[in-house]
Amino acid sequence: MKLSLIKKKLAGINWYKQGVEAKCSCISYPWIAMNELTIFGRRIPVVYDTIICHARHNDMSWYWSRNSLLKVADYFYERHRKDSDFVHKLLKKWRSGSVKKLLHKINSVEEMNLESLSRKDFLEEFNLFSQAYMRFWRECALHDAFDIGGEIILENEIRKEKVRISKGEVDILIAMTELSWPQKEKKDFLRLVDLARKHKNWRKEELVQNEIQKHAEKYYWILNFILD
Repeated sequence: MKLSLIKKKLAGINWYKQGVEAKCSCISYPWIAMNELTIFGRRIPVVYDTIICHARHNDMSWYWSRNSLLKVADYFYERHRKDSDFVHKLLKKWRSGSVKKLLHKINSVEEMNLESLSRKDFLEEFNLFSQAYMRFWRECALHDAFDIGGEIILENEIRKEKVRISKGEVDILIAMTELSWPQKEKKDFLRLVDLARKHKNWRKEELVQNEIQKHAEKYYWILNFILD
């Protein structure tokens, strides 16, 4: 396809942008899964059909077709309308299946001496891990569709009830009731700062150093800071 035709096609799409900090090797799994969505292991007829990613170092910007986001959200919402226990069953199956198998595989890999593996064995283990990781994402990548779809669905359902509601009230209804992992990390980090302030020579205090080590081990997958 000519560049001019590609530009024309992309210019006609209503984009939704999302930022993320991650390694390309990690983000490639959900990227693929968004075009292979499944329910209870079976492929479904909707996907995130247009995705563009701009990556610079580990900073990435994702651009998705809003139309495909809404289609995915509508599909899952309709499944839930027909069966009010659908989301609960989907979550339960995902946790007992995909999540459990992935955690088992992660624990197995962490106990391995990867340097001692032959090339063949390493590729085999990598393939088994990739399969478990992809199953995990194919069943849960739907949640991104509700970044915009959830709010629209909620507003439409409220209108059907002929109830007036403000934008601020909608924001309250869709707000998370629990802290996100980055927020939890920030809260725990501030607790470490407070602990360090109570010890003048905190760099030499075993208690403080142990708490810092625990924090780093718990949140190693987030870009967290070292007290200095």
